[in-house]
Amino acid sequence: MKYTVNEFYIEADGKRILTKLYRPDAKGRLPLVVFVHGLGADNMNFARYATALAKLGYACVCFDFCGGGFGSRSTGKTTEMTPLTEVADLEAVLREARSWDFIDTGKTVLVGESLGGMVSAMTAAKHQDAIAGLFLIFPAFVIGDNARRFKTKDAIPETVDYPNWITLGRQYYIDSWDIDVDGIIEKYDKPVCIIHGKEDNLVPYAYSVKANEAYADSTLYLIDGVGHELNNPILSEPATQQLKEFMTKI
Repeated sequence: MKYTVNEFYIEADGKRILTKLYRPDAKGRLPLVVFVHGLGADNMNFARYATALAKLGYACVCFDFCGGGFGSRSTGKTTEMTPLTEVADLEAVLREARSWDFIDTGKTVLVGESLGGMVSAMTAAKHQDAIAGLFLIFPAFVIGDNARRFKTKDAIPETVDYPNWITLGRQYYIDSWDIDVDGIIEKYDKPVCIIHGKEDNLVPYAYSVKANEAYADSTLYLIDGVGHELNNPILSEPATQQLKEFMTKI
């Protein structure tokens, strides 16, 4: 199926969020898939996934978090970004996208990777009536444990280089410290699919095993021979196939 890609900005709370819509050339209301990138990345991280689904008739949205990555064209700095500011950005994108007259709002799915997976889980827990399904790729459920490697909140410096490639602000770790991952998971009872590489050194796959057991309706796929690599074909090919199958059940 043919599709078009339109680029625009969403204005929210004084911020500008760079957004891309992959819109299929199809009639009627379309299911909505919002792709949520990880730390340091941008909307292009999910381009091949969005293209694959747009060709099947799904309206796909990719965007840049404010301060979320090196190539972000949204406003903000990495030192100003926290998981909570990213939840607010995602909520703004969802409000905009779900207002479009060609969207079937009852079929809204979040696809998140790494920090974007954690943010997607948080957002779905807050708005589960609006989110019909979650597709998580090595979701960063490790986030609270990473923050608590500092002995106290007072011990967190003003800026932190993590992991020796991106500079984050103190508030990122303060907000992460108090995230109740178990509570977030318990609140969401709609379908979830989790994909995780077994060689992941940034987010050990044990966190996804635990999440899969805790979600009410979840399926887990562990992939051998790949780590924290969204676009490595070892992971991306089975992940894309599982995403296509997941969408048919929503």
